[in-house]
Amino acid sequence: MRETVADTFCEMESRWYDRRNQITEAQKMLEEYINGNSVLILPPCCAEVNIGQAQSM
Repeated sequence: MRETVADTFCEMESRWYDRRNQITEAQKMLEEYINGNSVLILPPCCAEVNIGQAQSM
């Protein structure tokens, strides 16, 4: 992890995800995101958060 998203992504571009050196960590993350297999995509039950409700708890 770096200080910015761009720096983190650049670091991921410099590391190979597979042993045959055909896909970088950044490419794999992007592929998973596009295919809906990413932890960055929230399930529908978690997509909406009512901030007012969260603050009152």
